[in-house]
Amino acid sequence: MKNIKRKIFLTLLICLTLLISYLIFTPFDGMPASVKIAKIQYFSSSILSEIFNLEGDSFKDENEEFGNTYRLLHVDHWVETGLEREDIESAFNTMRSSKKPRYKKEYDTVSEYGPGNWVYEFEQFGDRYFKEAKASENNGEGQKAKRLYIKASMYYKVAAFPGITREWNPTYQAVENVYKKCLLAYEKYGQFLAYSIERVTTTIDGTDIFGYLHLPQAASNGSVPLVVLTNGTDFFMTELYSFTEKFLDAGFGVFVFDIPGIGASHKITLKPGVEGTNLHRAFLSELSKDSRIDNNKIGLFGKSLGGNVATRLAFTEESDTIKFVVNMCGPVDGVSQVPIDVLRENFPAMTFDALLARFSDAKERNEQAIITGLRGLGLIYTGLIKEGIKTRVPILSINTQSDPANPIWEMKLLTKISQGGEMIIADGNGHCPANENPEQIINWIQKIL
Repeated sequence: MKNIKRKIFLTLLICLTLLISYLIFTPFDGMPASVKIAKIQYFSSSILSEIFNLEGDSFKDENEEFGNTYRLLHVDHWVETGLEREDIESAFNTMRSSKKPRYKKEYDTVSEYGPGNWVYEFEQFGDRYFKEAKASENNGEGQKAKRLYIKASMYYKVAAFPGITREWNPTYQAVENVYKKCLLAYEKYGQFLAYSIERVTTTIDGTDIFGYLHLPQAASNGSVPLVVLTNGTDFFMTELYSFTEKFLDAGFGVFVFDIPGIGASHKITLKPGVEGTNLHRAFLSELSKDSRIDNNKIGLFGKSLGGNVATRLAFTEESDTIKFVVNMCGPVDGVSQVPIDVLRENFPAMTFDALLARFSDAKERNEQAIITGLRGLGLIYTGLIKEGIKTRVPILSINTQSDPANPIWEMKLLTKISQGGEMIIADGNGHCPANENPEQIINWIQKIL
């Protein structure tokens, strides 16, 4: 009986696979064969996952322990970057007990800046640790001051989370103000690195935008390779500091900046298609003038939305400036064609609003901007990836096995159409790996260079 059931199962599976294959390979649909093959592999693994009840794609809601919140909480990540869990819980308790008006029903949306307001609560902790850092610096305790300054910066960063600075958001001005404190504390922390961090500024759409250049000790003896590091939808450049330190220890220079629409780049928006790489290109132009940087060893590392932009450059940069791209959980195409009602149903409300702020600088909410923005992310949709296209830039794709924004088939596709491309399936599920393994990434980059 077991053998009969097995044969029936295999027969149904094969028939279903053939049907899907036929639909994918429909002649004259304009889809590149490499994309179709990658999709078949993806759908086959999805079928097996469904049959055997393996955990499927989902956005992981980390909020359960802390109740119903507007923000998608990243508490474990925040603790890893330096926050104290008891401080976080204290802030949440004050928000819960507040009797002040809220702009949404959730407890973390107190409108008025002051006790109970998200920005205010985390800003107070930032102020406390910044004061302690300054005292340590004055006492000649450099390493302690360094730890406390970055700690303060991370509290200010959480206070600004998720960085929505459009006028339709009630707390946008408070967010802008506290992010300036985040940057100040980060710069104070940077004074205690091998080289003091430096601001590099460029102009986009008539607006000055800056990022931070970090150089290792080796830069004092000659030029060094450079990693250009960017963030995602709700992560700021400053919280990439642990990655930065690992790269510096390995002898790499690092340049970090916020993608358009967030943090220090919030006054510009992320453009669709090739235009979305304009800020990267502008910074690359500025950095190429620095004699301490080896122009033959510059690569890009982008996380989430930053990974999408970095990958776009691998297919659009005509010069040999870019030697490698690391795409950590950056969407390639699938998200470009998701209907807005599906996004609204499956994305947390905060993520939906954050995307809106990245794509549109309008004073009023304009949800059509999300549709336009997401379509602009699609490398297949916008024609950057098509039949016969292959990039000479090696691409390392890193993600979990079940990311709804960047499924396995997209990672396999990039591996096939990039010279020397590789991919790493990290432990866990959902969007972006929890264990980021910087050493593994550094080893791959060193091998490429």
